[in-house]
Amino acid sequence: MCNRTLDPAREAFELASVKFNSVLTNDERKRHIINQTSNVLELQNLVVNAQAKYTAKHDGNSMSGTRKWLLKLSKRIVHYGTIMDVFVQHHPEYVSLAWGAIKFIFVVSATPKG
Repeated sequence: MCNRTLDPAREAFELASVKFNSVLTNDERKRHIINQTSNVLELQNLVVNAQAKYTAKHDGNSMSGTRKWLLKLSKRIVHYGTIMDVFVQHHPEYVSLAWGAIKFIFVVSATPKG
């Protein structure tokens, strides 16, 4: 009998949690945080709250030079991302997964925080 649930998102989160705990980290604090969350939305809320605390602590107005540079780079990559999307269509079997992941990171980092 198959041990699959009817909720593929929950199943994916549980599999990712097991992989994270067994392979991706040795930090007990990180394992505890993952084990305390039951879904990806809870984990996302924890990350957003941690980012807000970090920003408040480091006074968001006084960004480091590196952070400013990365923000500018992210905005440019997002701006020119449509051109890369066209290039990716030439050999999508090789490039699309990597470009999609990179583009996702830059889109998220270039989005203004409200």
